Amino acid sequence: MGGDSSSSTTNNTVNTNTSGSAAVSGDNAGTIISGVNNSTINTTVTDHGAIEAAGDAIEKALDTVVSTNKDSLDVVSSTNNSLKDLAMQTAANAKETMNFADGLFDTALTKIENTATGGDSGRTKALVAVVLFLSVAGGIVYTMKAYKGK
Repeated sequence: MGGDSSSSTTNNTVNTNTSGSAAVSGDNAGTIISGVNNSTINTTVTDHGAIEAAGDAIEKALDTVVSTNKDSLDVVSSTNNSLKDLAMQTAANAKETMNFADGLFDTALTKIENTATGGDSGRTKALVAVVLFLSVAGGIVYTMKAYKGK
């Protein structure tokens, strides 16, 4: 029976992974593409203008702050100028009041002196100086009270 016989078998196995899952560790801020065989994929990552819009918003906020500070400084400057004008007017009024009081009291004291002593008394001049001083001091106090009352 028989002759020589021989047989041969060859098996080739090719596995293609078609799983659509991917494992990632670390920072997940990129693009992950899984489960595509023999494909060319082009991707574009965009923030849809968020960074530019944020920059514009910050720039507008800073412009508003600068404008507000400038307006505030203008108000302070105007107030200071008004206060300076008020102080100058008060000083001028006080000077005018003192000059008026000085002239009024000089006249009144001269008449009193002439009536009382005929104009010869040295004490009368000292009394005139005291009364004049007290009158001027009273005028200053009155002016200061009137100013504080405003």
